[in-house]
Amino acid sequence: PRFKYKLYVSPHVDELKSTFPVIVKTLTETRAPHFKFGVDAAGILRPDKIVVYFSAVDHLQETAGRLKTELSGCPAQAVPFTAELTECGLLSWGMDPPSESQILSWQERLSWRLWVTNQLAMGLLAAREMSSTSMTAADFAIHRLRHLGVDPETWSPAASIWAGDDGYR
Repeated sequence: PRFKYKLYVSPHVDELKSTFPVIVKTLTETRAPHFKFGVDAAGILRPDKIVVYFSAVDHLQETAGRLKTELSGCPAQAVPFTAELTECGLLSWGMDPPSESQILSWQERLSWRLWVTNQLAMGLLAAREMSSTSMTAADFAIHRLRHLGVDPETWSPAASIWAGDDGYR
């Protein structure tokens, strides 16, 4: 199955030594199918240092619930442009666009965060070209993103954003 959903686990780098074994144990117990971890200094300093992949959102939510309990009180390094599952930013999620949303077939598949920021950039550029709008460029970009199915307050995708898309079958 294609991994459509991403769970970002973002403990502060100073917490990795104590949290990594707990994270791996929890992912094993919840049978998370796949995850990646930053392997060098640049990778572990990133906020998206641990990404867990799922094909079903309910499996992501179950795993996130367990991690939230196991990592309670852990300082976090929140991942921008992702939908928070904890108030501190320790856990958040996103949903990658299907391959059919790529402009050029030879391009590497876009991540959720890159897709969101690209959509915001395109909205800003479009607003700059439209001199007759009463909205600011930022308001136009946010409105456009909302129209595309993303809640810009939480950075979460609408449930139907790519529902039924062949890229996920």
